[in-house]
Amino acid sequence: MKYAYAVEDIRAAQAMWENEGAELVAAVDAKFGGGAASPEEVDVALGMFEAHADKVRAAWWRLGDVIMANYADGFLSKAKTGAPVGYPAWWLEAAGWRQGPEPIPPPKTGRSKIFREGGSLERGARVRRAGSASLASAFRV
Repeated sequence: MKYAYAVEDIRAAQAMWENEGAELVAAVDAKFGGGAASPEEVDVALGMFEAHADKVRAAWWRLGDVIMANYADGFLSKAKTGAPVGYPAWWLEAAGWRQGPEPIPPPKTGRSKIFREGGSLERGARVRRAGSASLASAFRV
């Protein structure tokens, strides 16, 4: 997960929703502030705050999915699908990967040593060849 990139999306969403909430408080104060509010006005104001809270909660849940889709695989998927973003130089230095990871070794070929030499698998003093007896008989006491 690219947390350094994801946290920027989180901060942007947080700032947006906090600003919208502050604007809502200012609008409610301007409309209903300055004196005692009637029960109907209180209900209207509470409904406005509740609607805002519902929008924030829904957006916050969506943001988690967006972050996972954009950053979970170590690539930046929102600007250009699969665009590599790399690692900071300090991390590469600390991990010993200045030139990247070591190449993957080629797959081993052939059968395992025990079968190449015509041997068999031993269990204690008993010699077992593949398919020579049932599995249950190998564990009888």
